[in-house]
Amino acid sequence: MAAKISIITPVYNSEKYLKDCINSVLNQSFTDFELVLVNDGSTDQSGVICDAFAKKDKRIKVIHKENEGPTNARKQGARESIGEYITFLDSDDLLKHDLLEKLMGYISEHNPDAIIFGYERFDEESKAKEIVFPLMKEALYSEGKLKEIKDNLIYSNKDILTIHYGICGKVFRREDYIKYQDKVIKELYKGEDLAVNAPLIANCKSVYISHFCGYLYRDTPGSIMNSFKDDEPKQMLILADYLSEALDENYRRKIGVYVVTHIFDYLDRAILNVKSYSDYIKIAKVFSTKEFNKYLKSTKSHTSDIKDRIVFFLAKYRLYFLIWVLRKVVKRREG
Repeated sequence: MAAKISIITPVYNSEKYLKDCINSVLNQSFTDFELVLVNDGSTDQSGVICDAFAKKDKRIKVIHKENEGPTNARKQGARESIGEYITFLDSDDLLKHDLLEKLMGYISEHNPDAIIFGYERFDEESKAKEIVFPLMKEALYSEGKLKEIKDNLIYSNKDILTIHYGICGKVFRREDYIKYQDKVIKELYKGEDLAVNAPLIANCKSVYISHFCGYLYRDTPGSIMNSFKDDEPKQMLILADYLSEALDENYRRKIGVYVVTHIFDYLDRAILNVKSYSDYIKIAKVFSTKEFNKYLKSTKSHTSDIKDRIVFFLAKYRLYFLIWVLRKVVKRREG
């Protein structure tokens, strides 16, 4: 009998953390699973580690492929998996020992199309830990209650990030994931998680929200989350345009809020990555185009938090100098 759930793990040069990652799956209290390790062209010992584990445990499947990035690795892993449901685990992260038992309990009792659960974000050096869970009541959402899920996709109606964007911390029916993953245009590689999650969840007939934080996200200096890339503005636009096509017009304002919020986030990181104000302004002017203006012009903020309203105002009206000053003041206070 095929495993009910498959865990898909893209692997690229992860030898430092990979064994701990795999063992966190093998040590689960629920044992009827499939672990799919997709070695995405690693140049270190990651591929060897994957094969060694697969030889010892028949629940592990290893796929070796040329490097194309985690998105394509997840896509291939999902296609070659056998579980009715799938979830995802990055190769430097961990699962709590009873996560799969919890998830299978929700599936057995409620048979949902999707499960959204929480995570703990930890930093081994500073020992800092952050608990993040969906800011909705723990329950099954179906029929009339599904409107609450849709109202909280991308942002809540009060512009609060209620459901985290990441592909990790979620469970989908395998066929649904493949369907919506295949629709994402190949030009998009940043924000691809949201491009899959939002349309997929918007079309679910039932979603279970869990406050159990069973995913352990490791903050690492080289992680994609901490990177700064010149093509991010273009990726913001590609994602916004894609979501505008994939979702109905009720999401249009929220997509605009996403764009404005991420413009500020990008400029905030730009200040930390450039040496001079003139370099910063060159980066900021990218957002003065008509393509961005169509999202900035009509977008309104519904947040009640005064600090967030200030941030939103500065980014929307392209007050780059004030963003620069604000960041410098904050940095001085932190220092």
